Amino acid sequence: MARFRDIKDVIVFGEDWTGVQEVNTPVEGENFDYSADDNTSIRRVDVTKRSISISITVQDPEFKRDISLPVFGSSPQLSLNEVLSATMRENADEMVDSSEDDDWITFVGITRRVVEGEMEIRDFNQLMNEDNFYVGIMGRLQFDVLPGAALTGLANRDAYERFWMPDMVCTGINSTNRHGDLHSGTVNFRGGGDSTNEAKINNTLSAGGVTVFEINAGDEGTISFAAPTADGGDDANISIVNCVCTSVEITATHGGRLERKFTFRAYSDDGETSPLTLT
Repeated sequence: MARFRDIKDVIVFGEDWTGVQEVNTPVEGENFDYSADDNTSIRRVDVTKRSISISITVQDPEFKRDISLPVFGSSPQLSLNEVLSATMRENADEMVDSSEDDDWITFVGITRRVVEGEMEIRDFNQLMNEDNFYVGIMGRLQFDVLPGAALTGLANRDAYERFWMPDMVCTGINSTNRHGDLHSGTVNFRGGGDSTNEAKINNTLSAGGVTVFEINAGDEGTISFAAPTADGGDDANISIVNCVCTSVEITATHGGRLERKFTFRAYSDDGETSPLTLT
């Protein structure tokens, strides 16, 4: 089998993605299901249902980033200063269905979507001494990432990318104390959304509009990319149809680059024809 490297020309749901660090996908995954009249007798075995899992990791190709203005809380508003890192994860449960006449109805539905967040905070004693901050408190979780200057390393506070999620609940406070170091720790959050706000990562730019990374769990479309073969032959063009985004992860580290990781799954239309095309 040919080996692929140097992924390029990545297109996700019609948008060109740059800064892609890694694309992982098996050539083809297969799994079987069966039906039976009871638990002791298998009456038939359904056709093979071919599925593909794919993950794409994207790194900001231009700037280091600083985290600015992380905020959580209701009243009073609590500002989390000295945040070293922040992570948001948007996950969805998959719902795969098949029809009663043994023909696969192949789609990935979303039964539930949950967003989780974690912030690593320096000088944790200061945070713990704030009033009205405890496990169970609900509020809006938000942080901005600022592009740093290439030479000076100073952040440009007039330009930012903002990530936020309403109705997040604090689920855990974990502190660490190392000899000779500043007291630090992590705070964990979880949000399921309500009738007004969906459980998803919201993303805005200081200049308005959206980025090409505005993908939410449950979105569906086609992914394609090209990769040269290890033997120096022509590029391999890979296309995967019926992809549904099942997970999004945003990671920001102070002074580091902003990273995004997206996970997708695709199933065949008829249980026999693979959703993956390789030319």
